[in-house]
Amino acid sequence: MAANDRYDQLLVWSDGAARGNPGPAALGIVIRDAATATVVRQLGRYLSDRLTNNEAEYLAFQAAVLAAASLEPGRVTFHTDSALVANQLDGRWKIREEGLRAHHDRIRELLTRLPAYSIVSVPRARNRQADTLANRALDGFPIDEPLRHGG
Repeated sequence: MAANDRYDQLLVWSDGAARGNPGPAALGIVIRDAATATVVRQLGRYLSDRLTNNEAEYLAFQAAVLAAASLEPGRVTFHTDSALVANQLDGRWKIREEGLRAHHDRIRELLTRLPAYSIVSVPRARNRQADTLANRALDGFPIDEPLRHGG
């Protein structure tokens, strides 16, 4: 793909992990080109020594939106195994933890920058790649691999 080409559609999986609640936390993100199923970017990043699992899930989703938007896609389908994040962002569930409201509001603002998107809640088993990246980051093995153009 040439540097000025855009992706028609991206498929994005995100996962936040916390060991303890609160405890050390990290995120994992996998972005694929929907047309080819090729991994465009993988990201596993340590977040903090003291976050709840819900905070980690929200921060993972926020990072996923930013990473996807940087690729200037036509459409993005986000996948998360956090029913809380998916349902709160879609407006189906109320935000009961005030500490999550700022994360929610920031993500909603970032989503307006995308031409089109959808959010899909998936079972944990369908989010293993993102989960693995988050757990590897917690173990001290972060990863940030963008697509390498030209080989």
